[in-house]
Amino acid sequence: MKRVPTPDVEAVMERIQARLARGNEEEYLRSLRALPEPHRSLWSSWIVQCEVENGGFAQYFWNIEAEGFYDEAENGFTALAASGHLAIFRSARALVTPHLSVMHGWQGANDRFSKYKPLLKRAGLYDRFMKLDGQFYDLRPSLPDLRQHHISANAEALST
Repeated sequence: MKRVPTPDVEAVMERIQARLARGNEEEYLRSLRALPEPHRSLWSSWIVQCEVENGGFAQYFWNIEAEGFYDEAENGFTALAASGHLAIFRSARALVTPHLSVMHGWQGANDRFSKYKPLLKRAGLYDRFMKLDGQFYDLRPSLPDLRQHHISANAEALST
């Protein structure tokens, strides 16, 4: 049996990105869900990592409004065997879920951002998200390590 070399992480992620729709969030989610595994799990976990590292869970839930992405993220963490990341993500999701209907009502509003941060502070979410952010950053093994392992384990499926 011929061994397939492990593809480069950056090349894999670029190929996945090229297959995703660039339209609205629903089109993007549909194109993500159309991807085969392991592509979907790599991408959905990577998006959470990028958002959290850039602005925390507050930013993730601000930028990613379609709840189907949250399900995909949980599936991605599960596929990567990132149980600690999954637990923290679920904690953050549980915090924001009671506020999602209000947040969705702001879609398209010019003043939506000016409402979001006060909501987080009023509800006590801002500080709780910051605590979860720190835990997420510090987890070992890291998501990049788990992602590399997942790519190695699925090299054939990810080489094209």
